[in-house]
Amino acid sequence: MDSTLIQKGIVTFYSFYDHNALVFYLGLIFLMIVVRMFMKPSKYYVLLAVGFLILIFSFEYQKHFIPHFFSHLLNPIVDSKTHARTYKYSSLFLSRIFPMLLDFLGWFLVVVALLFSEKFLDKKGQSEFSESKILELKSKTR
Repeated sequence: MDSTLIQKGIVTFYSFYDHNALVFYLGLIFLMIVVRMFMKPSKYYVLLAVGFLILIFSFEYQKHFIPHFFSHLLNPIVDSKTHARTYKYSSLFLSRIFPMLLDFLGWFLVVVALLFSEKFLDKKGQSEFSESKILELKSKTR
């Protein structure tokens, strides 16, 4: 095999990884969650999976959709001179507010899943750090 072909393959792989590193890691986490969800279904894994899926979509939306948004979608529909207010508000919503909402929703679902996970709740639905548990542990240590 030619050494330039190997070198170009390595450069191509690295540039692909560099361009999509966050999606690679979020996708890997998502796949691990989906596998775990099939092994032991629970609301915890569903919330985690949906949260990471929204984060992946948000990343791709910000990286690929927004740069082409104005030239392919907004400019043909809304004339920036005649409908300046509509253009301003729609571009503000779709390029600033919507991506922030996606990021917030994705991380919110991940945090909610972690807060309500079975690891922090015992069989009765009480937190392992509840007052009765702390008193019980104190009485056992005396």
